[in-house]
Amino acid sequence: EQIQLLAQSADQLLLYEPAQSHLIGINIRTGQPLWQPIILNEAVQSVAQQHNRLAAEPDVQRQWMQMMNPNGLMVVKGRIREARHETDLNLRMTVSPNVLVAADGTGRVLAIDRNTGITLWKRLYSLDILDHLAITDSMLAIGGRVGLPNDTQSYNMMVVDLNTGELLMHPLEEKREDSDQMQWLGIVSPDLLVSVTQKVIAAYRIGTGEVVWRLPNPGQPILRKPNATAQLTSALSTGAAHVMLFNVNDKQQGMFTSIDLTTGQSAGTWITGETDNSRQVNVLQTDDRYFLLTPTQLTCTDLEGNLLWRDAINTTTQYLLAMQLSQRYLVLLTRRDMGWGNGEMPNAPDAMIDQPINPPRLPQQAVVPDRRHNRVDDGVFDDVSGQYRYQVLLMDRVSGRIIHEQQLAPMSLPMLPTLTGLCDDNLILSTNSQTIIIPAGNSE
Repeated sequence: EQIQLLAQSADQLLLYEPAQSHLIGINIRTGQPLWQPIILNEAVQSVAQQHNRLAAEPDVQRQWMQMMNPNGLMVVKGRIREARHETDLNLRMTVSPNVLVAADGTGRVLAIDRNTGITLWKRLYSLDILDHLAITDSMLAIGGRVGLPNDTQSYNMMVVDLNTGELLMHPLEEKREDSDQMQWLGIVSPDLLVSVTQKVIAAYRIGTGEVVWRLPNPGQPILRKPNATAQLTSALSTGAAHVMLFNVNDKQQGMFTSIDLTTGQSAGTWITGETDNSRQVNVLQTDDRYFLLTPTQLTCTDLEGNLLWRDAINTTTQYLLAMQLSQRYLVLLTRRDMGWGNGEMPNAPDAMIDQPINPPRLPQQAVVPDRRHNRVDDGVFDDVSGQYRYQVLLMDRVSGRIIHEQQLAPMSLPMLPTLTGLCDDNLILSTNSQTIIIPAGNSE
């Protein structure tokens, strides 16, 4: 059975078993349970038994509608709209050092003490569809939609005390079009709440709700060309002061924007290349650079978007799945897709990283010296029915140079990229049925 690692501390493992919805706390030194397993979906559903309003009233009642015509007022009777909504009982989870918060899409939320397994509080918040949770050591941000699905909905954002569930500010309500849904919500400082939609980024003062700064998605004007659109497809926090936005236009041209969340100023914006239409974006940040990974691209920039190094990693034969950082190295997990019968990914050029919008401040630019050859030609990646082929690459963080490559034995189940991790420089990989640990070599 699949077991997911939710969090790890010096003395605890927090695990989740999806098939039975079991939440499990393990003493990391003894391997013994810290408390009896909690059936998490039942615990969340016990918060309130009443049905979600949208699920209980799937049809809008027949109403009277007045309509003007050139001859005067005409009364029309009939169904205006049928708003259908399925109750979303899928769990959302977020973890702080001491508390796990779980919720479903109906606005039911509970908080569990990680050390004891005791429920700290459980509440039903006034949301028809709960979309986002964001957590700190002391606060929880909750965001979601209110009202029937239509062209304009209300989006509510609230901040509550993590230990009690009590509201710390009056809920913020904004009217938004369906095309401008919330993409990311985060508490970036003790007094600043930031929301990111496809069109707008805004920061609010926690406690008063006042708008500290508000700006359009800075990527849209940059990519706006004839017959082109720029749409935010993902947003994520890479630290206390930055958020990364990924945009595409009609030519599937990717772009990242780094924003200082305390001021709303753009720290840098740069194009990442064409033909990469993936919404799976992985961003890691160190003190002085970003590492940007999509299934077809890996690139490294400084914090202002200036390109430091790039390497397509021979993406005509591989998917780039996950990356992790150690003190000196970048560890990359790749997979050859079984669907590529001829060893080529459709429409994937050999190198797909364009120059950044911001010109480099230094005259020289680090470039990976050696291009990797096509391994399909060498017969290394011969397809075997029902098997997945993976390899691990060890790369120098400074130059992007590939130091070591290790092919893994063929596997019957796919790796889970989100469960890839480094612990004491040992690479941990997971499938639905097993965990694989690759120890760090002496040279690493």
